[in-house]
Amino acid sequence: LCRTRPRSRRGGRAPHLAAVLVGHDGASRTYVESKVKACESVGFRSTLIRLPESISEDELLARIVINVIARQCEMMERRVEPGDTAAGKLRAFMRAYADFFEENMAESIASSRSFSALENPVQRERAIYWRDRYENMLRAIVQEGMDSGEFSDGDVALIGRAVLSCLNWMYRWYSPSGSL
Repeated sequence: LCRTRPRSRRGGRAPHLAAVLVGHDGASRTYVESKVKACESVGFRSTLIRLPESISEDELLARIVINVIARQCEMMERRVEPGDTAAGKLRAFMRAYADFFEENMAESIASSRSFSALENPVQRERAIYWRDRYENMLRAIVQEGMDSGEFSDGDVALIGRAVLSCLNWMYRWYSPSGSL
């Protein structure tokens, strides 16, 4: 707690507890709700998602994946300024991705690892919609940069995949306390 409040005052982000409570187990409910109250008492954010006991593992993973990808995409769309240069847009896109990852690290890792495991075709299509939405946004930025001469000419799809590969693997190399 002593380390968190100064971090928040310096512009850093306070921790955010995200919990998923499946079913109606009294002990689990009590435990999770006590953690949510503890977060509130010290000024941390928390999110509690309650789901029925009947939810399948695939449905649970799909909800996590789709929720994370949609929120991530919306954050990038808010951060990229239409009037900015292509280079500025690319920096804003990448910074938004990194900021989202830092704020939602556990969810981002779960989403990244679970995306390929989605079995339900409808849920998989919803996840692909959001993934394609931010991937197309990135490709449009790269194409704009090439058209304006800010970026060297190249294969837009390949460059987009290279940028996303670096960002998607952040969970393997990123450390909030380390240097970039």
